[in-house]
Amino acid sequence: MHTDISVIIPTYNVESFIDECLKSIANQTFNGTLECIIVDDCCTDKTIDVVNKFIDEYNGSFLFKVLRQNRNQGQAAARNKGIAEAKGTYIFFLDSDDFITKECLQLLFDITKKDNKIDLVQAGMDTIWGETIFSCKDMPDIVNDWKWIKKKFHLPNGLTPGPCNRLIKRDLINKYNIFFPEGIIYEDVPFTFHLAQHLSCIAFCNQQTYIYRTRRPGSTITEYNDEKALDSRIIVLNKLIELIDDKGLSIQARALMQKLFMYVKIHKIENLTKHHDDFKQIFNRLQIIMPWYYKIPSMIYFSLPLNIKKQKITDIVSRYIF
Repeated sequence: MHTDISVIIPTYNVESFIDECLKSIANQTFNGTLECIIVDDCCTDKTIDVVNKFIDEYNGSFLFKVLRQNRNQGQAAARNKGIAEAKGTYIFFLDSDDFITKECLQLLFDITKKDNKIDLVQAGMDTIWGETIFSCKDMPDIVNDWKWIKKKFHLPNGLTPGPCNRLIKRDLINKYNIFFPEGIIYEDVPFTFHLAQHLSCIAFCNQQTYIYRTRRPGSTITEYNDEKALDSRIIVLNKLIELIDDKGLSIQARALMQKLFMYVKIHKIENLTKHHDDFKQIFNRLQIIMPWYYKIPSMIYFSLPLNIKKQKITDIVSRYIF
C-alpha cells in the first residue's frame, strides 16, 4: 500500500520520553498517509508497555507498528530494520527521546511538491531549552549544485551530520544501499556522507520543527569513553575513505583531513599513540586519492609529534590550509 512518509523511531529504554515522542507524531497536521515504525531494540524497562498502550488508545488515521529486534544491537541496526520495512516515498528519522512540532511533516512534505527532483528536505532543530542547534533561515530554498551540496554536508559548519529532521527519498537510500554501519558509535557520519554523495537536489524549510533532548542519562553523549570513541572514529574514517568518489576530490580530502585534525585535538595522547599504526594506514590511503596540492602539507602535519599536533596554533594552521 502506498505511504507518503515512513517515520522510523529506534527505541531503547526511554519510558519517560516515548509517549511525548509518539504524541508528536499522532498530533501532526499532515494530511497525507503516514506509517510510524517503532523499532524495539530489546528494551528492559517499560518503554514498550507505554508504546503498546499508546497504540491501543490511538484512533487516528496514521499507522503505528512495532518491530522487535531479536537482541539488543544498537541504534544503527534498529534504523536499518526500519528502513528495510518502510513503505513510504520519504523516510523521516526521529529519536525516541525527541519530538517534533505539529506542523513539521506537512511543512517538509509541501516543499517536496515544488520539484519532483528533490531528494531531501532539511528543517531547523532546537533543544528542549529553546537553544538553536541548527537553522535553515540563511539557506536557499532549493539547491541542485552537487559541489555546494557536498561542501555543506562534508565540511565543518555546514549541515548537521545527524539523519533526523529531514525527509529523505526512500528510493535513493535503497538504490545506493545507504545504510547505517552497525556495531559502532558515530554511525550517523558515514550514513550522511554516503547519502550526500548521491544527492542531486535538496531543499530547506526555514522553520524550527524538531526538539532535541540533550544529555539524557544513558545516552552515548553522557557515557563518553575516550578509547571506545576513538576506536569507532577510526572505523568511521576508513568507511569514509571507501565512499570517496571522483566528484569533488578536494572537498572530500579536506573533509577527511579536518576530521583527523579534530580527532587528534579532542582525544587523549595515550589513546592516539596506541592507534598510531591505524592513523598511518588512514593517512597512506588518503595520500593515494588526495589532490597533489594537499599532499605536502598533509605529510608535514602527519610527521609532527603528537604534542605539537595538539597545539591550538597547529590546529588553526592545518584547518586554514585544508
